[in-house]
Amino acid sequence: MKFALPLFLASVALDSATVLGEKNTLRGRRQLKKLDDTCIASIVDVEYEDGTDDEFMTCETSSGKSYKVKAVDNAFIKKNFGNGKFISGEVELEFDKEAMIDESTAEIISKSPPGLSINGYGHNGRKLQSQVGNCGTYLGGSCAGTRTVLVVRVIAVDKATTASESELSDSVFGTSGDSLNLKSWYKQCSYNQLNFIPAERTGINGGVTTVTVPSSSTDGDSIMNNDVAEALNAKFSVSSPNQIANHVMYCLPAGTMSGLAYANVNNWRTVYSDNWCTYVSAQAHEIGHNLMLAHSGDPAGTGSQAIYGDKSGVMGFSQTQDDGPGMCFNAPKNWQLGWYDDKQIVVSFDGWEGNLIGLSDYENSNVVPEDMVIAKVDLNESYYVSFNRKTGINSGTLEGGNLVLVHSRELGTGYETSDILAYLNSGGSYSSPDSNFRVTVNSIDLTSNPARANVKIERFDTPPPCYTGTASVFINPDPYRGETSWNLKDEAENVIASGDFTGKSNIELPDGYYIFSIIDSYGDGICCAYGNGSYALDVGGTVVKEGGEFGSIESTPFGICNNVSPTAAPTNSPTSSPTAAPTPGPTPGPTPGPTNQPTPGPTPGPTIAPTSSPTTSPTKAPTSSPTTAPTNSPTASSQGCDTVQVKIITDNFPAETSWQLTDSNSVVVLSGGGYTTPDTYTGEVCVDDWKSLSFTIMDSFGDGICCKYGSGSYTVTVNDNTVLSGGEFLSAVTKPLYTSPCDYGEEVVGGEIVCQCAPTEMRIAVALTTDRYPQETSWSITTCDGDELGAKSYIDGSADHTDLICVPDNVAYRFQINDTYGDGICCNYGLGKYQISIDGTEVVSSSGEFGSGEAHDLNGACAANIAISDPPLKCSSVTRKQDCLGICEWVGNGTKDGKCTLKPKEEPSPKCAACSSTGQECCGTCVNNGPEWMHGCYSTSKISLLT
Repeated sequence: MKFALPLFLASVALDSATVLGEKNTLRGRRQLKKLDDTCIASIVDVEYEDGTDDEFMTCETSSGKSYKVKAVDNAFIKKNFGNGKFISGEVELEFDKEAMIDESTAEIISKSPPGLSINGYGHNGRKLQSQVGNCGTYLGGSCAGTRTVLVVRVIAVDKATTASESELSDSVFGTSGDSLNLKSWYKQCSYNQLNFIPAERTGINGGVTTVTVPSSSTDGDSIMNNDVAEALNAKFSVSSPNQIANHVMYCLPAGTMSGLAYANVNNWRTVYSDNWCTYVSAQAHEIGHNLMLAHSGDPAGTGSQAIYGDKSGVMGFSQTQDDGPGMCFNAPKNWQLGWYDDKQIVVSFDGWEGNLIGLSDYENSNVVPEDMVIAKVDLNESYYVSFNRKTGINSGTLEGGNLVLVHSRELGTGYETSDILAYLNSGGSYSSPDSNFRVTVNSIDLTSNPARANVKIERFDTPPPCYTGTASVFINPDPYRGETSWNLKDEAENVIASGDFTGKSNIELPDGYYIFSIIDSYGDGICCAYGNGSYALDVGGTVVKEGGEFGSIESTPFGICNNVSPTAAPTNSPTSSPTAAPTPGPTPGPTPGPTNQPTPGPTPGPTIAPTSSPTTSPTKAPTSSPTTAPTNSPTASSQGCDTVQVKIITDNFPAETSWQLTDSNSVVVLSGGGYTTPDTYTGEVCVDDWKSLSFTIMDSFGDGICCKYGSGSYTVTVNDNTVLSGGEFLSAVTKPLYTSPCDYGEEVVGGEIVCQCAPTEMRIAVALTTDRYPQETSWSITTCDGDELGAKSYIDGSADHTDLICVPDNVAYRFQINDTYGDGICCNYGLGKYQISIDGTEVVSSSGEFGSGEAHDLNGACAANIAISDPPLKCSSVTRKQDCLGICEWVGNGTKDGKCTLKPKEEPSPKCAACSSTGQECCGTCVNNGPEWMHGCYSTSKISLLT
C-alpha cells in the first residue's frame, strides 16, 4: 500500500496463522476491567509470510502496557492517519463510557471507535504539523544526539530468552568485542551524530536486565509484553519502562510470537523473537521505526517483496547475521535523517550534472565541495539519486553495489515507504513514468579516491509562472487561528519566510523559484466548516493563489523574475530590504519587548576556536610543497585594509535587536542597535585583521530575529564576501568571523602558513635540491614494518623542494631515497642535496652522493634494516643484447663477446650555452623551451631520452 501512514510496524514476515495479540491461551476466564487510564494510539502493520498484511490500532497506557482496539478497522486508520493529520504515538484515544479492557486477550472492547485528540492543540487538540520533526515527536523528533537503550531478557513460565545477559550486551553494545552491533552501526552510519549507549541503573548489567513474568510462550507476545512492562515498573520503581531508558528492547523467548520483530513508530518499544534480538540488521531496522523510518520496498516485486524488497539498505528485509550485513540506510531514509545534509542537493528546473560519492566516503579528505551524496528531484513525488558505493561502512549492501540507484517516495519527510526504481551502471539511464525526469550515468570511476559516479539529471516539467515585484501573504483566519501557519521555501527547501495567521507584506525575494505553503494543523483548512477564512499570495499586485478550502496543507509553486528568468535556486537571504514594516494581521503578536534600546547582552568571552576530532594518524601522503592552511579568505581590499560590513534586517520588533563586533581583546570596533522601525540597517568598518573579530547579536526578548515574528536576518561580509549569516537564535549568539580549517591551529614553516600537527604527532620535513635529472630521484617514509606513510618523486630539476608530513611521535621510521640511474643527486650532473628535520631540528644532512640509494632511521632505530632498492633495471644483470635497452647500452661485438653497461650521461656540447643565448647552430639539436636546466645543444639520442 502507498499512503503516508505513521505506523507501529512489523519489520519482517509473520506466520499466516496468527496475529499479534491473538496467539494466546486464556489464563482463566475473561478478565474485564474499566478503562481509566490515558490511552495513546499506535498503529500496527503486520506482514505475513504469504505477502499479505494487516493493520490495527493499539492503545498504549501510561504504564507502558498495550491493548488492541477491536472497534477500529482499516478504513478508520486510513481516514485518520493516512494523510498525516495524526501521528502515531501522539494521539490520545477517547472511548465511550462502557469501554472495557480485557486483560486475558490484551484488547479494548468498545461499542464504537474512539475519538482522537492531543490535548492543548487546536479545537480538537490536534498537534501543529510544524512540531513534528523528521524523526517524529518522541524525544523532540531529533535524528541526532545520544539515546539510552535497555535490553530486556525474559524468563517465562515455560522457557527463557536463549541469549545470556552478557551475550545480549555484546550483540547490542559490543561490550565483549562484537564488531558490528546496534551501537557501532548507528555511530558509523550517522558519522557519530546519533549514538545509542547502554542504560545504567542498579539491576542493569551492560545495558541488559532480566525479568521473570507469569506468562508462558503459549500466551503470545501481547500478553507477555504487558507482563514485561509490569515487571520492569516493579523492578525499577517506575511508572513506565521508558522512564528507565529512551529505547527498550523486549527479547521474548522462542515461540512466543509468530513474527520475528516489530516496533512502535515514533516511540520507545521494539520487540524481538528470541535470537532476532542479536541480529544487527533487525536491531537497526526496528530502532529505525522508532525514528519514524518506514520500510524500503521494490514495486516490481509482489507481496512482501513490494514492502521489504529493497536490499540496498536496512529498512528492507532483516538478515539472520550477528555481525552483518554492513550496510546503512538508502537515500530517501538518509535524506529524512539529515546526516549528510551538507552533501545533498535539490535539483532545480535547470537540472544538474556532477559527481556523486558513496556515503562511506562522506568524510574522505579528498572529497571536494562539488561532490554530493544524494540528489533529489521533487515532482509529483520525490526522486532520490545516489551512488551505492560498496565499501567501508556500506561494504555489505546486498543489492546495487557500486551502481547508481534511483529511489522514490511520496513528497515530504514523514513516515512513508520508499521504492527502489533502478540500478544503473555506466551508460545507463532512467526516466520517470511521466517523462518529466531523467537520470543518466555518464561514468563510474572506482579507481579514484573517492570513487565517483558522474551523473546528469534532467527535468522536463514546465516551470511555474513567473512574476515581478514583491510578495505578500494575506490571511483572514477562521476562529481557530492558532492552527494556521505558512511558509515560503526556495528550491533547496530553505525556509525564506514564514509566519502564523497574521500574514506578511512586501517580502523581497531574489529571482528564482519558490513554493508557498499554507498549513492547518486540524486538517480542515480555514474554510468553511468553522468559519469563512481565506488566504491570498500576491506578487506585485497579481494574485498568484487564493483560497481557504484545503486539508492539512496546500502548496503553490511560483517564480520571481524581476531581472531575468531564474536559472538557479535563489540564495537563502533576501538581497534587499523590505520596503516597510509588515502590515499587521487581524490579531497583533505578543506584547513587544522594551521599546528603548535593550541592555547589551553579557560581554562575550574570548572566542574559542571550535574543536574537532583529531586527524587520523599518520597523514598518508605529503604534498609537493609546504602544506598551507586552506583558507576561504575574501580578496583583500584595495584600500590596504579589509572592509567588514554588518547588514541587519530586523523582525517586527526592531527595538529588541542590538549587535557588536569585537576584536580578540573584547574591544568593540563596531556596534548597532536602537532601531525603531522594521527595516534594513548596515554598519561598516575597515580593519587590518578581520580574522581576529567576533560578531555578537542580541535580542532582549529572547526569540532572535527570525522566524516567529518576522523574517529578520543578519549578514556579515568581508570585502563583499559573506562570512556569517543567520537569524534564528535566542537571547544572543557569538560567532567568530574566521574559523581556522586546521584542527590544531596554524603556524609558519618556511614562510608558508601550514596546519599544526596534532599534539601526539611530530612534523617531518624533507628539504631536497634536485640535480639536472630529477625524474631519477624519489624517496619514501615508512614504518619499520614497511608501511608507507609518504612518498615523493620529482620533475623539476636543479630546484629546491620542501615537503611536510605529520606522523605519530612515539614510533621510529625509515627514510629511503633512491636514484634510478645509480649516481645519486650530486655531483656529476648537478649539486643536489637533502636535509631531514623533525619539528624544526635537523636530524639528517646529506651531500647527495649516495649511488643507487641510502636509508636513515628517524626518531629511533628500526629493529631490522630495510633493503635499499636498486634501479628498476640493473644493466650488469642483462645477458642478452636485445634486452639491453633504455639507460643501458651494449658494449662489444655480439652477445658472446659483449656486455650490457650503463650509458654515460650526455652533457650539452661546448656550444650549448651559446645556443641557448644566441640561437647559433650547434652539433646536434638546440633546445630553448621547457625548464631552463634543459636548454642547450643535444644529440638526437639525448633528445629521445629527454622526451
